[in-house]
Amino acid sequence: SARRDVRDRSIEHCRASIELSKQLGATFYSVHAGFAFDVAPEELGRGLRPPVLLPMDEAYRLFVDSVHQLTDYAVKHKMGLAIENHVLSAANALDGKNKLLLMVQAEDLLRLAEDIRSPHLGFLVDVGHVAVSARTLGFDPVGFLDAVGEKVIALHLSDNDGVADQNLPFDSRAWFLPALERLRHTTMILECGPASIDEIKKSCMAVEEVLRPWRQE
Repeated sequence: SARRDVRDRSIEHCRASIELSKQLGATFYSVHAGFAFDVAPEELGRGLRPPVLLPMDEAYRLFVDSVHQLTDYAVKHKMGLAIENHVLSAANALDGKNKLLLMVQAEDLLRLAEDIRSPHLGFLVDVGHVAVSARTLGFDPVGFLDAVGEKVIALHLSDNDGVADQNLPFDSRAWFLPALERLRHTTMILECGPASIDEIKKSCMAVEEVLRPWRQE
């Protein structure tokens, strides 16, 4: 947010969450990437057409400053900080481009890692977000995972139709499964719902089958 009071409240919320995560025994705290405008919660999940839009360079500068503060705070609590990639649907693309959301493409995440060089900063990659953004902007979703792999701390796993982030369960045909072999040391979180117990088990089995050869590592 360009509003300092909103940004300060967001940072304070994350600091409190870092402390809580530490108390709960977590090794890292994850926070979603931001917007290039002020968005109300009730506006999320549909086409976004903000009346006031920050230039992306300015929104990125504010974001870097905030992430820098949170990374330093996480280090003080012996925690890692993971930034989750955003999802750009066609409904939120302006003239076919991303002018609203931070951390959508692999180069966005890699730029952040370059600007904040800390071993305590990494990424939580939501593969559902990657699939939708890849379709909207025309990039290779597997290439995204390969590009950012070294900095990935955790994964959110779910499937969708490429149009919207539906958080669907998946099976052995899921596009991202082969890439999990290269990301096998990350924390993997099933983010599917609503889903039946059988669907959840099938998703878990699909992941386990990929990781089985390295289970003893």
